[in-house]
Amino acid sequence: MVSLSTRDPVLRGRRRGVAQGRVGLRAGGGGGGRAKLQEEVRSIERQVYDMETTYLQESNQFGSVLKGFESFLSSSKNTANLKRSRKFQVDERLFSLSSVTSPAVEEQLAARDEAREYAGRSKGASTPANGQGKPKKGGRPGGRDGKRIRPSNDPDLDDEDDY
Repeated sequence: MVSLSTRDPVLRGRRRGVAQGRVGLRAGGGGGGRAKLQEEVRSIERQVYDMETTYLQESNQFGSVLKGFESFLSSSKNTANLKRSRKFQVDERLFSLSSVTSPAVEEQLAARDEAREYAGRSKGASTPANGQGKPKKGGRPGGRDGKRIRPSNDPDLDDEDDY
């Protein structure tokens, strides 16, 4: 009996490709192809980052598609805002932050780490950076913020049908 694989020319071609090592390239066996693609992605992300920086800097005074144009309306009434320009925040980078390998993500992580470090230093050495110290013994977990609710022993006079 003859197997189906020897009759099918497509399967015979695949066998030949496997024997010659051609199929391995499609499966990621090419070492230079992946590095080239990663470099191309980095280059494109850098271009997006640079264009986004330019757009945010130029549109910062009057508003943008991302933030809205409320500042444009207020700046036309008040010319004092024209002199004072606000630097845009890292969180305003919508396009760059949509990729985890973008330079903006690294910038955002560095800013977060710096903020945590600054918060840790300002609290003092004995208090952790999250602002919560060691809880006192016998203390309530909720603290004094919550009100106690005492059950009332007085009958509810509004609902006479309950008796």
